[in-house]
Amino acid sequence: GGEYYFGNASRDTLKVNEKIRSQRSEILRDFKEQDDMCEYSNFTTVVRNDVITVTVSFTCSLPCENTNSLCDIFTRLLIDAANDCSRVWFCRVHFIGTNNINGVLSATGIANSSNTQQETSPIQTPQFSAL
Repeated sequence: GGEYYFGNASRDTLKVNEKIRSQRSEILRDFKEQDDMCEYSNFTTVVRNDVITVTVSFTCSLPCENTNSLCDIFTRLLIDAANDCSRVWFCRVHFIGTNNINGVLSATGIANSSNTQQETSPIQTPQFSAL
């Protein structure tokens, strides 16, 4: 998995990103334990200013019906790994092809200093996509 930086990140953002990156194998393993229908790979982090975007590819043995559950698990694992509650995480599932078997999960962590995102539901309103 890759690691990319754009713009200027605060020390706090870099620290959170480092914690997440250092635990990527544990995150993928825990994901597999909580959802064994899918294989996870290609863990990538992108830091753009103070926004962290984490993506992971997945291939499922059956078509995935419940994308919210994938996002719930993924964001919870990232929050645990980062040990940081000051970010709001927006998650999105991108399927590749039409059969809902292969795709990419993309979670974006935005520092919660402004509290502007709180009225919107984190799952349905991704700020931008990593793809």
